[in-house]
Amino acid sequence: MKVLFLDVDGVLNSNRNLLAYGCFPWPNVPDGLICAESKLDPIAIGMIRKVCEDTGAVIVLHSTWRENVDPVEFGLKYDLPIIGSTDADESKPDSIQSYLKAHPTITKYAVVDDHYMRVPRELQVTPGMNNGLQYEHAVALKEILSDEKTNRNKNQAAF
Repeated sequence: MKVLFLDVDGVLNSNRNLLAYGCFPWPNVPDGLICAESKLDPIAIGMIRKVCEDTGAVIVLHSTWRENVDPVEFGLKYDLPIIGSTDADESKPDSIQSYLKAHPTITKYAVVDDHYMRVPRELQVTPGMNNGLQYEHAVALKEILSDEKTNRNKNQAAF
């Protein structure tokens, strides 16, 4: 099984959302400075969906959002293959390690988070809070989760 450990803030939600909508998406809140989660970045969501389709990976939510949403319902809402979440009673890095230990059938994994999650650096992609997930991050995730290593240069399309 291939797993993509997904963070939301800094990946699907960034300062681009704040600029575009005048508010920062958060689950289960009325509009205001914080706004409805429906304002998450649709392009970033689409790129994550495509990475999963192309690699056969499923998603485990390790974001702090795991405390505020049902991960499977969240996945259904955005057409993402989310199968569950890490333990919200642990720190995000510890919860990833615990999940990996509890699921020995995981053959490959990648982490996408705007903070370092104490996994080998070559298995984590780190977008930033300003712009969230960008094309180069999606390409890197696809390469980590792919069954074949690619020898492409930076100017070649990966999708």
